[in-house]
Amino acid sequence: MKSLCSRLMSTAALTVAIICVSGFDGCNSNGTATITYHQVGSCNGWNDGTSLWSAGPNAAYVVFKVHSIDNTQGKVDFNFDPSKMGVYNGGSPTPHMDPGLSLAKYMGVFALVPTTIPKGSQVGLDGFSVAVVQTSNPNGAIEANQTAYSLIYDPSTTNPGVIYSPDQTWVPLAKPTEDCTTIVYK
Repeated sequence: MKSLCSRLMSTAALTVAIICVSGFDGCNSNGTATITYHQVGSCNGWNDGTSLWSAGPNAAYVVFKVHSIDNTQGKVDFNFDPSKMGVYNGGSPTPHMDPGLSLAKYMGVFALVPTTIPKGSQVGLDGFSVAVVQTSNPNGAIEANQTAYSLIYDPSTTNPGVIYSPDQTWVPLAKPTEDCTTIVYK
């Protein structure tokens, strides 16, 4: 069985629980790496002046910022690939981050790129990543704005196990942000 690590955040009590299935020394024999992130916001789409971009009905873009990756507990280099990050959704197919989405490019923010984090080190990234999540509400931004999403990472036998650490309590935006260009990317 492959190792699966994730850190789930309880918004009510900000309780952080580490879930590790099959593994030892954290989550696997290669040690652990901790990804510190926060959820920036959710939106439905944007207009770039020539095209209208949309997550579609019953969907929303959810933006995350990864601040750093701490591989000081890793016994091997961590070959971080942002496309292996996903939004935990309780067992259904996981929406993965899509480095090809043009939202980060259009907004002019630093998008996450594959990076090797040497064992025993911590690296600041301050990059953004976006996933499209499915919602029950046809206006996805309304529902996604009220949801604190947790992240997971596809396990690999050659990488350390991954633990996610939200760097702050997630607070819904005062009102849903339907237009992605109005999100404050910080």
